[in-house]
Amino acid sequence: MSGGHFDYDQHRIRNISESIRSIIDKNNQPVKDEDRYGSYDEREVYYNYTDETIIKFKEAIKFLDIAEAYAQRVDWLMSGDDGEETFHKRLKEELAKLALTSSYVGKKPNPQSYYQNEFKKVPTKRKPKTVNDWEDELDLGGEE
Repeated sequence: MSGGHFDYDQHRIRNISESIRSIIDKNNQPVKDEDRYGSYDEREVYYNYTDETIIKFKEAIKFLDIAEAYAQRVDWLMSGDDGEETFHKRLKEELAKLALTSSYVGKKPNPQSYYQNEFKKVPTKRKPKTVNDWEDELDLGGEE
């Protein structure tokens, strides 16, 4: 098995995402007798979340899946399994695959959006050239 820089904890992100998918699948579904916690369990449905909440759950899945992809690729880079060029190539491929196969996301997927522009709120006039340029554009806190 490759990686290990993060002690394979990136798989916990997947577990959270899968758990949220299960919640969505069971929302407003009748509780099966075998899933009841004894005779005192009087629930009629597993969950009863509003559509607005389910939409937020779907957004959470999208971001968790993206976070897992990033964590996996960084893990392999830091563990020496991938070089920087391979890191960028595989990250782009994994994010494109997520865009094409993501479930519970209500938009038509754009394979390039996850990698290039997903988190940009306002277009910038130039891309940062150095880490210092990047830090200057973002308020990372810590310094007054």
